Amino acid sequence: MSRDFPNSSRIPNPNLLRPDIGISKGSYESPSYLSLHDSTSKTVRNAMGLRSNKSSFPTSPQLSTASLSHLRLTNLAKTKNWELLEDFDLEELRDGFFDPIFTKPEKKYVTIDNDIDPARKIKGKGAHFKRKLITILKNYFIYDEKTTLSHVLFDNWQSLFKYFIAYFISIVLCVIHPSGEWIGHKYRYFLPIATLIHHPVRNIGIQVEISLMSIIGAVFAMGWSSLAWYISTATKPTASHQGGILFQSMIMALWLSTWLKAYYQRTLYFSLSFSIAIIFFHTVDLVHSPDELKWILFRDFGLSYLFGILVSLLVCIAIFPHFGNGQLINRFSDSIDTIKTFLICIIDKDQENKEIKLRDLQNSMIRSLNIDLAQEFRDFLSQVSISKFKTEDLKTLRNNLTTLSSPLRVLPLAGKILDTSELEILYKDISERKLNQENEDSNEISEDTSKFDTPTSFKANGIFTPLGSKGTNIFFVQILRNTFSKPIFELILKMIVLLDSCEVISKFNNDSTASKDEMDNLERNMTKLKKRIYNLDVTYKKFTKSSFFSNDLLKDHDCVNIFLFLRYLRNAAKDLIIVTNTVLKMGSNIHRRLNLPKYPLKRALHRLPKQCSIDEGSGNALHYFETKKDVDDIMEKLYNSYTSRHAYNKGQDTLVSTTDAMDSAVVENDGKKEENSAAIPTRAIDHTDFNLHTTKNPWRYRFWRFTIILGGQEMKWTFKILFVMTFLCLPSWLPESYRWYQEYQCWWCPMIFFMLSHSRYSGQWNTLIRRICFGLIGIFWGWAANQSRHFSNSFVVATFAGLIVIPFAINHLIFYNTRSSFTGMICFTIIALEPFSKGNQTTSKIWKNTWTTGLALLIGVALSIPVSWLVWSFRAKSELRISISSLLAYLSQSYQSVTDRYLYRDSHDAPTELTLAFAHIREVRLTQNIEAIRDLLKMARNEPSFVYEYPSLKYKELIDSCQFLMERIIEARVSGSFFEVWDRDLDNETTRALLSLRRDSVSSVIFVFYILSNCFRSKNKIPKYLPNCVLARKKLFDFIDKFEHERTYYNNNAVEENNNTAQNTLLKKALMKISKPQIDDDDAEDGEEDGVDKCNNDVNEDKYVDDESYEKLHWTEVHGIAFARAFTDISESMQRVIDGSKAILGEEYF
Repeated sequence: MSRDFPNSSRIPNPNLLRPDIGISKGSYESPSYLSLHDSTSKTVRNAMGLRSNKSSFPTSPQLSTASLSHLRLTNLAKTKNWELLEDFDLEELRDGFFDPIFTKPEKKYVTIDNDIDPARKIKGKGAHFKRKLITILKNYFIYDEKTTLSHVLFDNWQSLFKYFIAYFISIVLCVIHPSGEWIGHKYRYFLPIATLIHHPVRNIGIQVEISLMSIIGAVFAMGWSSLAWYISTATKPTASHQGGILFQSMIMALWLSTWLKAYYQRTLYFSLSFSIAIIFFHTVDLVHSPDELKWILFRDFGLSYLFGILVSLLVCIAIFPHFGNGQLINRFSDSIDTIKTFLICIIDKDQENKEIKLRDLQNSMIRSLNIDLAQEFRDFLSQVSISKFKTEDLKTLRNNLTTLSSPLRVLPLAGKILDTSELEILYKDISERKLNQENEDSNEISEDTSKFDTPTSFKANGIFTPLGSKGTNIFFVQILRNTFSKPIFELILKMIVLLDSCEVISKFNNDSTASKDEMDNLERNMTKLKKRIYNLDVTYKKFTKSSFFSNDLLKDHDCVNIFLFLRYLRNAAKDLIIVTNTVLKMGSNIHRRLNLPKYPLKRALHRLPKQCSIDEGSGNALHYFETKKDVDDIMEKLYNSYTSRHAYNKGQDTLVSTTDAMDSAVVENDGKKEENSAAIPTRAIDHTDFNLHTTKNPWRYRFWRFTIILGGQEMKWTFKILFVMTFLCLPSWLPESYRWYQEYQCWWCPMIFFMLSHSRYSGQWNTLIRRICFGLIGIFWGWAANQSRHFSNSFVVATFAGLIVIPFAINHLIFYNTRSSFTGMICFTIIALEPFSKGNQTTSKIWKNTWTTGLALLIGVALSIPVSWLVWSFRAKSELRISISSLLAYLSQSYQSVTDRYLYRDSHDAPTELTLAFAHIREVRLTQNIEAIRDLLKMARNEPSFVYEYPSLKYKELIDSCQFLMERIIEARVSGSFFEVWDRDLDNETTRALLSLRRDSVSSVIFVFYILSNCFRSKNKIPKYLPNCVLARKKLFDFIDKFEHERTYYNNNAVEENNNTAQNTLLKKALMKISKPQIDDDDAEDGEEDGVDKCNNDVNEDKYVDDESYEKLHWTEVHGIAFARAFTDISESMQRVIDGSKAILGEEYF
């Protein structure tokens, strides 16, 4: 079965420990199902306690426990007015199948009409070009409203100075005649060229790494070339046909280096230096006898190239050195600052566009933590560095910050608890306090908050007391605002203060030891935050004993948002305490230490450091492929790792509870061992369906991988480069042309072509024109440097070099136009130093050298981009379509994982630490992947369109929809840890009846994901008929509502002596379940179950249940509603994804 096949229609395994004998919630054996069409039969209805009179009970969705989601779905169905297709009352009860709901297609689907830029659409291409030119010029001088070019130059002056001084030193060494002649004679320009390739604006660890790799690559190339020279002149026949031998040798060498550079990006500098040396020695001189070989060329090239590498290395170490630790610590500080800024905006009195601002700051926080910090930490682990902190502590801090961001990432932004008027009152209250901080602390609760996470000193006399009359939305919100606004406001303030204190980590990096005052301040603020958490819990306890604490609060959307707002902020505050403890630990162990690379070699070989990736000029294309590999890796680990709390006997294909594994897995029977009859069949989900490979034979898999490599994109790119290089180098091997080809150093044409071409980059015409223009500027400036002061004056050449390097360095390091700047600098260096090294120049000689060598350079530059447009080309547009296919598959698998491991998990099988760790990794990498896809979309926009206008806006809309789905999946994952769906059912028969509906609701979503993913991969149009996810979920809620109301009607009429309502019966039933011994640790994390009474299975329903159990039930209900709302958002958004896919791919009309 394919790894993308919607195997998700299976619901996870049954409850192993709850006494629901005969029900297997995790498998699709027919005894587990109750036919819904038979539910009207008298036997079944009597068994369920239902009446046959359908009109005798209300059906309003507002009275359902899932009322909010049910009401939304009902209204949406009425608005859309879908017309159902006939299903002929057939049901699917077989294993591995599901019942989709199909509707007649809508007449129109949502699309975006204005795919063309409005300026181009209205005023034509001239206005579009003019506006774009103005935008480009503006971007060169103004970043945003508060940042100008002068500010950027001031912030980056150290990097610009290092780049300038390294290149200037290399030029000075070349223009001083004694040193220049000793270094490399007329090939001395390899010194500044090597300096440009290995420029010093990097961390010392990375600079040392690329320097060693380049030296090794150049040495290997010189050895290879010397062998080729020797063989080509060893005998008279080979000497007379030396060009053929050199051709074969160069093709073999470049075949190896080109493929190595494309497949293992980490070997970039080894392959580049190897290739430069190979091209030079195989094209620079053609001879016909061993006596004519100029072995001094090896010395000239080797010394000049080596000295260029060493100049950059020495400047990197001696001038403003960066060891890698400082950048990482600054990134930690920036990430903490983004969290602090987000919290500050929450309590900002300025309410104008506040929700939009909060959304932007929330996205900025997510990007800072999941993308920027992850990239910096990855670079830190993959290099040699000198750090003041242990790598394990830095990793722990990174993980804790990621955990801290999870509740803030799903925080409801439209909460009404802190509005403008309430914030003004709270700020006024703060300003009127005349006591200082010490007196305020003395007035607070003096108990040691470390003893308890949630207070247990209050006892509630009653809970969920219904109001005398049903309150309005405003009334409920005002109650919650009056109760919780002050404690949550103070909690946020203390979180901001503590986050500000945690930024002291940047001072730790500058000081040899941590200040005692700073450490004490951290501990003091952390203690205050614990007290604020305690005060919030006290306030909540008091609220639960009041008559306002009603179940009607859970039927209001704003009230649920307020409860979630409180819950997530409290969880974030507790996570912040863990972050603070990590910072304190780091501050107590500060000393310099040498850190060796710890990043896995398998992944490091496919990843370049950030600055090296920018210098390569590939844009962010490599970033997308890196993130895709990372997501594939975590998905395979997720589906092939056993994360259940129950023991799994693989050989016997049975599952046994962890608590009973030792004493119930095997029993003694008359001296013989036999399997426990209570063993449950294996989990429904088959993890082998999601392997990246299906064969179990390792050699067969390796052979398949080898064939993929031989026919992969990297090998195709290699053959294309070799084909072009053959024709560009051909004149060097022909007797009729090699003299002029070598005299005017036309071999720079294939050399610069090889250095500039890239397998994962394809610009458009303006990129090609910009690169050629920069080359022309460099050629002209080199000619002017030699022509001035008659002729080739050392001071003039050095001055011209110093003048041109400044703007090109700005263009390279600030505006990231790396390839164009590199082209201009290479052209200037060659044109300026070639005539200078020959001496005795005249105007005619300088001009002839300039236009011949310059023409060769321009030809190589002009071919470097179009080569990516030809056969076997990399097209960001095609890759974007495939990336959308992969993204939809990832979302499908994430949705299934949340369904399997959180929603329909086995009883007493709460998510483990490994499950949560996998979830965090998956979410971070998916965030990175979506951001990389956005970068890929930018590249697709810059590619030339020869046939049609590319629908970039439609792709952007679809990516936004996918990101929204991911956020809802994350919200469902967070809420799904705190409740069990089986405990929300009325009884076993209800569970049995709802199994197929739950299966259909989940499977419809994943089936749609599966179809859309495969359509994008195969370029097929979207089918006209797809399962309706909204109606599938609505049908589930309809039956839940039906069962609840019929049960309520039955209880109110059949048990007249019982004064409790059906709702109270339901609550007590759920309370008994949660009071039983649990092995879950999710609620232990919140510290709210310490006072939960442990009850036996035969506990009397009238027995007193303490307030802790009621409190736990309340939060269970809140999280259940949040989970239902998230899954409802997903079902509703699927229609948007379908419409967006149809707008891009089209719709089948048959």
